[in-house]
Amino acid sequence: MGRSQRLRHRIQDTNQGKMTLPELIRIQQLCELDWELISVNTEYYTHSFHPYSSKYVPQIPNRIISSLSLKNELVLDNFVGSGTTLVESRLLGRNSIGIDINPLACLISSVKTTTISPSTIREISRFLLNLQSAILEYRKNVRLVGSEFVHAELTLDSKLN
Repeated sequence: MGRSQRLRHRIQDTNQGKMTLPELIRIQQLCELDWELISVNTEYYTHSFHPYSSKYVPQIPNRIISSLSLKNELVLDNFVGSGTTLVESRLLGRNSIGIDINPLACLISSVKTTTISPSTIREISRFLLNLQSAILEYRKNVRLVGSEFVHAELTLDSKLN
């Protein structure tokens, strides 16, 4: 009897009729997947925003969510950490809720899953371009005199408005 067959028998023995055959098959398929994921890209989308300790490899919740839930269903992550499960839920078209006792985890997961409208992105881009221009203009007017920087009557505030 192979590993897969032993696993099927063990699941069926412990199941005692609580799960349907399709549910048992999905669990068996999950058990047969390669979970090492040694050479996969783990920094796509917003997954590299913060180096939170003990982060999931995104492919793990992705596989579980896609195997055990359907689009528009709700996924609960009661130890949200850096929000990997929430991000993967969104990418797979699931709704999700994340809870954590750590306020930093709540902040990181909120940032990683907040949708920013295209108009807000354009507004931020315009502001950053204006800021860059003002800094470059400011640098042109700054001179080192002795050990102090002296600049002409140009202020950053006037360039940002």
